[in-house]
Amino acid sequence: MRPSESKETRSLVRLAGLGVDLVVSTLVGGAIGWWLDRLTGWSPLFLIVFLVFGAAAGFLTIYRAVTGDDDEDMKSGARKR
Repeated sequence: MRPSESKETRSLVRLAGLGVDLVVSTLVGGAIGWWLDRLTGWSPLFLIVFLVFGAAAGFLTIYRAVTGDDDEDMKSGARKR
């Protein structure tokens, strides 16, 4: 395998992972909201709030990946300014 192919493959896998991150975080937020609505009887208040929180968390993950403010910087303790 050529080095350029492996770099392309890593990029595609990373992009696919970002898409999965967005969907999963939104679904988890929705599930938590649904559960709280069932627990309190205040439907659909918590469902809407936690769907928005989940989607915001997913978009924040995408933003960090696009701007380069990734886990690598957090692991080293360095911050970009």
